[in-house]
Amino acid sequence: RQIDGAVYFEKEFQDQGNSDRNMHLGTCFHRAIKQIAADGVVHWPSERIVSMYDGWKGQLRESGMVATAAELNELQRAVENTLNDKCGQWLLANRSMLQVETAFDYRLIANGQIKRSVIDLTFFEDGIRWVVDYKYTHPSTGETLTSFITSMKQLYSDQLYHYASLFREFEKNTVRCGLYMPRLPLFIEISSE
Repeated sequence: RQIDGAVYFEKEFQDQGNSDRNMHLGTCFHRAIKQIAADGVVHWPSERIVSMYDGWKGQLRESGMVATAAELNELQRAVENTLNDKCGQWLLANRSMLQVETAFDYRLIANGQIKRSVIDLTFFEDGIRWVVDYKYTHPSTGETLTSFITSMKQLYSDQLYHYASLFREFEKNTVRCGLYMPRLPLFIEISSE
């Protein structure tokens, strides 16, 4: 499909208080969530999450990073937060049409350039298409939760609007969007209109 490129300008987002290290840790988190979604939450007790340490170390080494014990513990905590949080459980609930890392290829009308967007999590529930983006981030030191939420909405609303518009090209359903921060844990709904 071709879409109007004016809807979304690709940006390189830098999460507040985050670094390349957190980006790599976030990639490990995404992979873990993808596996958990495929297997089902009930098949992921805490012991199984701990068993992922060596796999995470290997993934991080491949990206040029030697993770500290504190970083691996935080990664484990983020996964456990997601599995223990009511909203995290809702996001990963066993339902039809749950898709993790859904890729959309599209062509820009303006110049014919082909682009790809990868959506972390999407599902259909009660007539609503949900589009969720995971962010392995947290408030900066001294930042209030209210300020953090406002900042996240400002940083990512264009990205989620773009994702919603991709689905609107193929479906007539209502689309709702949100960010999920597993380190807190926190879900922030963001307008897709």
